[in-house]
Amino acid sequence: MATKKAKNGQNLEYIIIRPTSGFSAGQIADGILMEETDMDVIKKKYPTWNKLVSRFKDNLLEFGWSGLDYAWEKIEHYTNYDKAHSEMVEYVKKLNPELS
Repeated sequence: MATKKAKNGQNLEYIIIRPTSGFSAGQIADGILMEETDMDVIKKKYPTWNKLVSRFKDNLLEFGWSGLDYAWEKIEHYTNYDKAHSEMVEYVKKLNPELS
């Protein structure tokens, strides 16, 4: 549970629901790495789970399922895929620890 102050000054309570199924941390990592491979830039641009998932959805629409399946080929052109992928998976799990 969390609280947030409304414009009228009233405190509102709401529940934060984080998905625990659907895309894996590795798939989300690949989806983000298709656009940007520098972890410092990614952490500055997407400091929250919601911003990260929003970018992932945009990249999925732009590159499609086949782009996600073969993301390692595109990423390998710019950087070491294994290193970038493992760093990105750690960051995704840091933002949403319940994700597998």
